[in-house]
Amino acid sequence: MVIRPHKPSRNGPKDTDESSDTWDTIEWLTKHVPGNIAKVGMYGISQPGFYATAGMIDAHPALVAVAPQAPVPITTMGDDSYHNGAFMLAHRFAFYQASAHAKGSDPDLPVAATPFQFGTPDGYDFYLELGSLANADEKYFKHTAAAVESQYRSHYLR
Repeated sequence: MVIRPHKPSRNGPKDTDESSDTWDTIEWLTKHVPGNIAKVGMYGISQPGFYATAGMIDAHPALVAVAPQAPVPITTMGDDSYHNGAFMLAHRFAFYQASAHAKGSDPDLPVAATPFQFGTPDGYDFYLELGSLANADEKYFKHTAAAVESQYRSHYLR
């Protein structure tokens, strides 16, 4: 699931949410990134803003600053995934395409994503030619981001 709700209690290490994932990530970073001072900050806008917000619940002691900007709400009511229940295909396709290609070398900051070239000014025609959304990974994402692909498939290719 792309946006997992907070779980106040968990039943073991495989029962996770964004807060526990953030805790584990910060724990790993503070132990493995050379020269760190064990102080972490997070920020994000829109969907990454949700991750920043959710990550500060039950926060790791090294998390000292969080700046979420316009975090997404429930994904069924008036956000950028669903507008009152209607799936926003073009917007989500562009978001996941940009996420799949905006990767840098760990732990460097991500490189800027380049805009996707649809090859036509007609978005409707683009999606008709694409066929099933299951074709998007092979044709356009090229298996470049396993985590994004997994989220994309599990959330949108039901």
